[in-house]
Amino acid sequence: MDPRFGRAAKFVIVDSDSGATEVVDNAEGVAAAHGAGIAAAQLMAQRGVSCIVTGRVGPKAERALEAAGIRVVTGEWSSVREALGAAVGIPASLK
Repeated sequence: MDPRFGRAAKFVIVDSDSGATEVVDNAEGVAAAHGAGIAAAQLMAQRGVSCIVTGRVGPKAERALEAAGIRVVTGEWSSVREALGAAVGIPASLK
């Protein structure tokens, strides 16, 4: 997992109810000279995301996510499954 929200190459969107996943390319964010975090926040809002799990979010992206009503969970995880558990409060030992 890329610890940088705005510069992550891809996002994995998980429906926490059904478990369905969607991979969203973030090539524009990776290549952006500036504003990658804000663009990524807008992309997540357009996709109807309610929570993101990432290593780090910059202050501008954090404000954009907050304005969109998107919860932010930060930390260090080795897998999407582990990160999802952190977002919904499931300890890794119980998965």
